Amino acid sequence: MVSTNPNHLELTTTQSILAHVAFTAFWYILRLWVQRRVAEYVKNHPKLIPDERREAFSESFWKAVSYTGLVIFDYFSSLEYFEKPLALYDEFPNTTTTPAFVFFYLLQVTYYMAATIQHIDGTEERRKDFWQMLIHHFATIALVAGSFNVGLFRIGTIVFLFHDVCDVILESAKMATFMKWKYDEVIWITLMVAWVAFRIVLFSMKVLIPIWYDINYLAENKIVPETIYWYRRPLAFFLYTITALNIFWLSLMIKGAWKILVKKEKFEGDPREKKQLQNDNGKGESESESNNKNHSNNDNNNSPSEGSASDNSRVGNGSGTHHNNSTPTVVTAATTSSPAAKKRSKKD
Repeated sequence: MVSTNPNHLELTTTQSILAHVAFTAFWYILRLWVQRRVAEYVKNHPKLIPDERREAFSESFWKAVSYTGLVIFDYFSSLEYFEKPLALYDEFPNTTTTPAFVFFYLLQVTYYMAATIQHIDGTEERRKDFWQMLIHHFATIALVAGSFNVGLFRIGTIVFLFHDVCDVILESAKMATFMKWKYDEVIWITLMVAWVAFRIVLFSMKVLIPIWYDINYLAENKIVPETIYWYRRPLAFFLYTITALNIFWLSLMIKGAWKILVKKEKFEGDPREKKQLQNDNGKGESESESNNKNHSNNDNNNSPSEGSASDNSRVGNGSGTHHNNSTPTVVTAATTSSPAAKKRSKKD
């Protein structure tokens, strides 16, 4: 991320590459360390989180904490632009920044670079929306890097704020569900409201619409250079891509709410986690099936003795039949050996 803005923190290409690699590695290692510590803590407190959700809980904990830090920065960095949207383009393309702001912006782009790597390499739990989330990561990286290099980072901070607020609520809701908190549905309802308010309504009003109409006004009145026309097209493409993903995820939440409120189905938390929950249930079913198989194996192991018993019974029946068949012979023998039989035989 080498900026062409003279007021930005100047880095050579080599320095920029090294900085990106270093901070990406920092986020990657820090996440692994935090999740491992949280997983160990949860493991030592088995009543807190079920074992099968321990890794998912540690992942949500990491995201909730990291997104909270990003939200605090984004809020104080973009507060002045809510009431004055045109101030987003003041002094463009030479918008003044501080080294601290540039440093934190670099942290944000490398945060998503590390998240993209962990999303691909399996560090992050794979969910139903794997490909949608991968597209989201790439679009986010493109927006952050692009907005910074062309001097539209003020818009970038607002985009971060609208999205990171919802991520904090989302991960908090997931942790509450994993902990089986009885009021976790309240957080999920709050998430749906915040999702519509921040990622749909405010995002459209403060970013999507202004990036077309406000820039047209500013360029036509020579307030900003006409070169911004070229910058806005690729940035708008990625912004609308993220908007489409936001609508997709909102549809999943609405679908889940419909099942709960109308169809009276059991609340299962994050609808993207349903595949994993089914896998967990599948494991449970597999375990029960395994237990059934074990019982059947035990039955099969016992079946030879049962078979022997039935064989014996069949043999017994056969011997009994043989005994019954031989009984007349025995009786005849006994009868013929009796005195009355001898007399009858003599008469005959």
